[in-house]
Amino acid sequence: GLSRTGAVYLPAAYFEPAQARVRFPVLEVLSGSPGSPAQTLHLLHLAQALDTAVAEHRAAPMVVVVPDTNGSAVRDRECVNAAGGVPDETYLTTDVQTFMAQRFRVQAPGRGWALLGTSTGGYCAVNLALRHPEAYAAAASLSGYFHALTDITTGDLFHGSPLRLANDPTWRVQHLPLPPVALWLSAGTGEVRQLTELRRFVGL
Repeated sequence: GLSRTGAVYLPAAYFEPAQARVRFPVLEVLSGSPGSPAQTLHLLHLAQALDTAVAEHRAAPMVVVVPDTNGSAVRDRECVNAAGGVPDETYLTTDVQTFMAQRFRVQAPGRGWALLGTSTGGYCAVNLALRHPEAYAAAASLSGYFHALTDITTGDLFHGSPLRLANDPTWRVQHLPLPPVALWLSAGTGEVRQLTELRRFVGL
């Protein structure tokens, strides 16, 4: 039931006649908060970085989709299906994957899909990959965090329901079987809080 604006990057190989039957892997990029698809494309220089990586044979051609993570510049919905609220998780997983499969030559959900996010988007990437290992093979977090957040920007997304723990990666890795998902986690050397939390999460 959600309708939002996003962005899609198609590699040069997508338009080559020899690749006309190829289905490409997909990287789904989740913005931080506040953030937008256009801002994320600009800040990460995604198109230029991927064009260069492919040209230098450091990466295979891939499709990138940058959905609108929050639907609002002033709210942080943490990419979850809020208790009695907006079903962001369903939108960012099922709906985005269905949309891409219907309109582009992309691989099916699973081994051909990965998530990447910055800050809040980093939390979202790790959380959604752990919750949907059937849909994503890997996730990358850039300066993200690893717990379900509640503050003035999120409001109460869970209202005391079990959804809070279910969307807490730190709790999940301690109490549930680890799914076969690869995680790539990073933070800047000057990001003391993020590095501390990252190292604790890796230790768990």
